[in-house]
Amino acid sequence: MTAPGALLSVEKLGISFAGKKVVHDIDFSIAPGEKLALVGESGSGKTVTALSLLRLVQDARISGKARLTTPDVSNGHVDLLSMPEHALRGIQGPGHCHDFSGAHDGAESPVQRGPADCRSCNAKTGPGPC
Repeated sequence: MTAPGALLSVEKLGISFAGKKVVHDIDFSIAPGEKLALVGESGSGKTVTALSLLRLVQDARISGKARLTTPDVSNGHVDLLSMPEHALRGIQGPGHCHDFSGAHDGAESPVQRGPADCRSCNAKTGPGPC
């Protein structure tokens, strides 16, 4: 069930590769203004969880729901995991930035680096400028 007032509500997110489930039924929601930290050991599924919500993980079988609240549709939300890829790319468009930096990249955030240095990812062509 979508959390009332949630900007993003993820329910029973499961991710498998070649039949092996690596992320098991995660639930969380994020309200406007909230922040969420995915914390865990190396290899625990943090990155694959985040990238799977945007369907940027190749060869993954993704199950569950990821409802994003948006004024662009009549019912007020879209399911990121079931919408067509072209529609999803519209949500990821030029107004959004994906920071694929890791711990080895230093402590700078995209805000500290500035928008010119922000990287985005196109599933077909790879990383590129926003």
